[in-house]
Amino acid sequence: MKILQRVGVMNRGGQETLWMNFLRNCDRKDLQIDFLVKTDGGAYDKEISELGSRVIFQGQYRSRGIFQWIERIKLVADTIKNSGDYDVFHINTYLAIDALCDVLSAKLAGIKTIVVHSHNSDGPHRLLQAFLRPVLNHMGIKKAACSDKAAKWMFGTEKNILIINNGIDTQEFQMNQEIRNRIRNELDIKEDEVLIGHVGRFDDQKNHTFLIDIFYELSKINNKVKLLMVGRGTLENSIRKKVDKLGITDRVIFFGVSNKVSELMMAMDIFLFPSLYEGLPLVVVEAQSAGLKCFCSDTISKDAIITDYVISIPLSEDAYRWSSIIEEGVDYLRIDTNNIVAQKGFDISQSIQQVKKLYLS
Repeated sequence: MKILQRVGVMNRGGQETLWMNFLRNCDRKDLQIDFLVKTDGGAYDKEISELGSRVIFQGQYRSRGIFQWIERIKLVADTIKNSGDYDVFHINTYLAIDALCDVLSAKLAGIKTIVVHSHNSDGPHRLLQAFLRPVLNHMGIKKAACSDKAAKWMFGTEKNILIINNGIDTQEFQMNQEIRNRIRNELDIKEDEVLIGHVGRFDDQKNHTFLIDIFYELSKINNKVKLLMVGRGTLENSIRKKVDKLGITDRVIFFGVSNKVSELMMAMDIFLFPSLYEGLPLVVVEAQSAGLKCFCSDTISKDAIITDYVISIPLSEDAYRWSSIIEEGVDYLRIDTNNIVAQKGFDISQSIQQVKKLYLS
């Protein structure tokens, strides 16, 4: 079966990492998976090629206004036609307008099985999203989402939506003390220091400005804390300036993008995740698999709370209150929660079976 996954760019974001986990662990003789992207040069592009799959760039469209959508639909349809005969077109997005355009492109290209997979629980253009939901729901598509909240955001009250858990390779995140010691040594983290970690691109959704406020307050009541931020993004420079202005540069590590998130999580002591909204954040699943205590905003889907180590805090609480709650929870017994995550259905092998069932239904 030949699958064409539709994504923005194959960087190390949540949905992209999900499909990389899928590609690495599926039977590639049974499933041929390629990726149609809006932007080429992604962090995963080289590995995708090494695994025998392709990253296909859709090309640029130059029109403006309503004409850009028409040009985009035709451009994507032509790209699909020229790339091979695919059995399934799997659209990964959280915006109904994007989904609708790609569904029309796939239909023009003659693909019979089209999946729309919702990966977030909120976003911009809420009125447009509400207007386009009933249109999308009557396009003869298969519907999937990473959580109930993400399903409602994309499809409203529609039924028969498959919830596909954001699966990970749980064994990769099993605590290894030797790796933990090595990474902490490389990061110059002393044994008695507490490493607070965050993984995510630098954009408004991830709420880095508030994250820094929380850490600043925490650093005033605990002089042993340091912050490790993994990721890149458009807001990174402004966050660096904020860190410098607060005088905590020596306590904050901007790590950049990493293909060894599992090892970095082993080195962490606490995972901090105050996002404004999420679908089902893969990194929170990974952090729980690594046995970390997680302090997350109450906006994330409850589907992501797998272990007893997740503390949900309302975003209405100020940074000082967040820091106080974190300080109270710094001392905890870190146990192996790897099997719990797998038993709750978040191992990638289970996600693969869910997706195959969807394609064949």
